[in-house]
Amino acid sequence: MHQINLSKSFGSAATENKRGCTTTQETAKAAFTLAEVLITLAIIGIVAALTIPELMQSYKKKEYSTKLKKFYSTMQQAIQLSTVQNGEVDTWDKKDDIPYTEIEDEDEKEQAKLTNAKDGFEFVNKYILPYMKYSKVEEEQPLTVNNSEIFKLSKVYLNDGATFYIYNGDCIDFFYDVNGNKGPNKEGYDIYRFIFSPVNKFRQTSFGSEKQYFGTYSYGTYTTNTEDYREYIHEQCTRNGKYCSHLIYLDNWEYKDDYPYKI
Repeated sequence: MHQINLSKSFGSAATENKRGCTTTQETAKAAFTLAEVLITLAIIGIVAALTIPELMQSYKKKEYSTKLKKFYSTMQQAIQLSTVQNGEVDTWDKKDDIPYTEIEDEDEKEQAKLTNAKDGFEFVNKYILPYMKYSKVEEEQPLTVNNSEIFKLSKVYLNDGATFYIYNGDCIDFFYDVNGNKGPNKEGYDIYRFIFSPVNKFRQTSFGSEKQYFGTYSYGTYTTNTEDYREYIHEQCTRNGKYCSHLIYLDNWEYKDDYPYKI
């Protein structure tokens, strides 16, 4: 009687079958255990937790610096285009601001602020806005800076999601909010100051040059334009966020590693 050789008929457990599929025993040896999968996922989670916030911060800094540079360039271009239609900047009609800090009556003080805000918007609406792209304007919008409402101003919405508020002081002040309606609404973080100086006598003190009309907020600091000028501006930015736009300007619209605030 002939005996059937099962191993010859079916093959060993470590070989492939005729269709090329591995056996159950071989598959079991190649698979990951549940513990190994969980450990791998845990490692991936830890790496992601460490790297993603840094990547997000880097992206946000790049986005903000691009918008700040774009706003500066857009304003410079709008002013230049406006001179073609409206003549030299020195001839533009800017109303004097009302010094509200000298007013004791609170109601009169608030009215003075609103008047300055209205005069600032009328000036920008006539000489600047026709020469730049924006989506809409809202008047008497509360400007909240550092968790405190300081003015109700006209608010201009730009097409890239940023906004800016306008106020009429010695110069025309622009409170540029790089991320629009989002927080934290703090100077040096997402709000940056720019000024437009149509009056000659203020351009020298604002920018150190009578030929410059628009720029970052650096009032009174031009006299320290020495080798340690950047260090001085860095210190001012650390103390008061309104100087941070000038620090970023000095750093070629970049957030350097020593920037005082975490963006």
